Amino acid sequence: MTFFAEDGDIVTVHYTLSYTNGTIYDSSHGKDPLTFTLGSKEFIPGFESAIKSMEVGETKTITIPCKDAFGPALDELKKKIPIDDVPPHINKKAGQGISIQLHEQAFPLFCTIKEVTPEHILIDANFKQADKDFLLVIELIDLDADISQS
Repeated sequence: MTFFAEDGDIVTVHYTLSYTNGTIYDSSHGKDPLTFTLGSKEFIPGFESAIKSMEVGETKTITIPCKDAFGPALDELKKKIPIDDVPPHINKKAGQGISIQLHEQAFPLFCTIKEVTPEHILIDANFKQADKDFLLVIELIDLDADISQS
């Protein structure tokens, strides 16, 4: 009997996730394969949906559009800060990563300085991977089917 991967199954995969220019973003090769419950939403949606309907031993190559990866960049996560409000210890250089805390109880937020002018800096709190499509090569190594769903 052949089983195809579906939500609730425990799957084991080897994968390589690359930007469309070929630069590798993440890979399980050279380490242990990844085992997780399919449908648990632990990973980007395109990663999990690529595994659905695969059978053990199958390898698949797909393009994951940005909407199914880290999503589009959001304008509301970009903000101009007056240069006089930037603490002096901050290196005001485009491309510089900084951590800001919006209020005392908040977790620090990682941002990238996108622009520096005499009047302001423009910070961007979007994921660096936002607005990017990815190429996924994935092999289903093992499948522990959730027989309660059958």
